[in-house]
Amino acid sequence: MAKFDQRNQTVQTQYNAETINFGQAQTQDEFFQTLKQVQAELEKAIAAKAITGEKAIDAETHIKKALLQADEATPNKKTLVEHLKSAKELVTNVGGLASALTGAITAIGALF
Repeated sequence: MAKFDQRNQTVQTQYNAETINFGQAQTQDEFFQTLKQVQAELEKAIAAKAITGEKAIDAETHIKKALLQADEATPNKKTLVEHLKSAKELVTNVGGLASALTGAITAIGALF
């Protein structure tokens, strides 16, 4: 049996977001509602201190801008993807959020 020496190791705050599935979104409105779920999970991660400081502020800003863009009658696909990619880069340490944002980016191609 393998033994692991874990002395002197530290673990940062961990937060695992709920599973959010953009693959089920069939319309732009469903995409928007699912993106609102991401926003709610981001708020929970910030409250749990899994994301702090400027990263938290910037991630919130990018999600809000993505929501504004997704709610447009004719969303700018490029701008929407840019905001989601930027948010994803900021939340890579939060299990669930980064993968949800990857799903959102993929879904844009089919919905917008």
